[in-house]
Formats: sequence, structure tokens, C-alpha cells
Amino acid sequence: MFTSYKFLALLLLFIILSCSGLDDLIMDRHPQLEEMQVSGARVAPFDTVYASIKATNPIDGILEFKWKIDPDRGNFVGPSDTDSVRWVAPIQGGFYELKVTVKNTAKQASDASQIEVLVTERPIVDIRKPALGDYYVIGQTISIEARADHANGLSWVQAFINDSLVAAPQDQNGTGIYQFTCIADSTMVGTAEVKIKAKSNYVAEPGSDLIDIQVGGIITGKHGSKSNN
Repeated sequence: MFTSYKFLALLLLFIILSCSGLDDLIMDRHPQLEEMQVSGARVAPFDTVYASIKATNPIDGILEFKWKIDPDRGNFVGPSDTDSVRWVAPIQGGFYELKVTVKNTAKQASDASQIEVLVTERPIVDIRKPALGDYYVIGQTISIEARADHANGLSWVQAFINDSLVAAPQDQNGTGIYQFTCIADSTMVGTAEVKIKAKSNYVAEPGSDLIDIQVGGIITGKHGSKSNN
């Protein structure tokens, strides 16, 4: 008799579980979400991002909301457990994923949006050629090479000698190496300043690097031509 009761109990449990599974197949119990709305996909450090999600519940009961940011930086202002949220971007630039999870008594659903926090530091610029103090004479070709880079990309890279703009850089094929050439002339005689400036997207101030070189003129005398500093 005990075995019969046990069998009936197991059979009843099986029927209940089967009906529950069938019910899940007939009706999707997950919260239904519309696309997350975000005030800005690209923001500066300390900007406030407003985000919201519209959700409907296919079953009776309330919905629970939970927002999170990955990596966990910046700060949520106010509650992060409603259908909208405010997040203050951190000073660290990079890509962040804002995610919301919505639960009812049976299931959960989630949505996410990527936010880029701009890097506001100036571009890094490093003159590789010529070396500090290199010597040239009028008419000689000056080859300039520099590395310039920034996480937000560069809008332009320029070279100057004594504040005079040098021709546009040669193609550097995405390596971050920029090359320029110019001919030493009389305006450079003496100590000449070589400067490279690089402007990043979305950052106001360019980055720069500079070195001094020496340029000598040509003096013709009774013993022929010679260089003169």
C-alpha cells in the first residue's frame, strides 16, 4: 500500500511538472522589453548618462529592475532598481556596457548598451628623427619621423621648423609613425626648433614634442666653400 501511495505521489508530481512545462511552451513568461534608450553613446568624463527601458509583464505581478555597469566605474545617481537610471561617467576613458535585468516571478530578461567615455588626455607625441643637436647645412634634406597616438584617434599631425609648417606627412599605413621631409634653408641657420603637434578627435588641446637641431650656412671664401654655424 505504501508503494502505491508513493507511486501516486510521484505520478502527481510528474503531471504537475509536465503541465508547468507545457504552460511555458504555450506562453512566454519572460518580461517583454523594448530597446533601451540612452541619452548618449559617446560622452566625456563626468557627463551624466540617462537611460530607460520599457517593459511589460506577461503574467500577474510586479517587475523588478536592476542596472549595472561593466567595468564597475562611475556612479549611479539615485536608485538603480527602477525602469530608468542616471549614471555619471568616470574619468577613465574606454568602453563601458550599461546593462539592465528585468525580472518577474517566473523569468527574467535583459538588455545592454555600449557607452564610450572619451579619453581627454592629449595625444602622445615622440620625435624619433632627427636626434637632438643633429647638424645640417643649407640645401640638405631634413628627414623627420615621429610617433603619435591617441585612444580616440587623430584628426591631424603636423611638423614645424621654427614655427613654419612643413609639408603634410607621408603615408604611415596606420602604424602611428609619421614622416616628413623638408630642405634646410637660410631661415633655419643657427639653432632651429623642430616641433611635431598631433590633434586628437574630441580633445581640444593637441599634444606635442620638440627638439633643437643646428643648421649651418654656406660662406664662399678665397679657399672655397665651407660650412659656418
